[in-house]
Amino acid sequence: MNEEKMSTAIKGAIGEFYVASFLSAMGLVVALPRSGVPSSDLIVTTHEGHRSISIQVKTSLSPINKSKKYGDYWSWDVSKKAKENRSKFHWYAFVNAYNWPRSESSPRIFFVPSEVVANIVAEWNDGNAPRLFFRIMELGEQDLYAGVTGFTEMGLALKEV
Repeated sequence: MNEEKMSTAIKGAIGEFYVASFLSAMGLVVALPRSGVPSSDLIVTTHEGHRSISIQVKTSLSPINKSKKYGDYWSWDVSKKAKENRSKFHWYAFVNAYNWPRSESSPRIFFVPSEVVANIVAEWNDGNAPRLFFRIMELGEQDLYAGVTGFTEMGLALKEV
């Protein structure tokens, strides 16, 4: 089944549950809010429960784009709210699912602060565009946000007093 034939709800569930299992395995408490909660697919806290963050999960089965002008980059659709929603306690988890589990590659997760998402969305999108996207450059930026590295930065937001 390719991305065009898979429903948005199923594709979203793949990413949400994958990210939730990753965060749980890293020792965090993860809750999936009821359907329809705006801008939050997951609520995450420590076992002590002193601080919580919200996470918006965006999933693509193959987000790669090739550009002679910019180089290769990965992109995910985001809502117009991504340009305004700036909080150190709101994060995005961008999932490249690689057509998993039908491919040999496991999904990759990129944990990105909402401030960074807002800046990149504003920079890379026409203000009148009907659809907006967030991009991660294939070389360099991926290492800042991927897997455990991105998780570590997000974990610091949970520990802020």
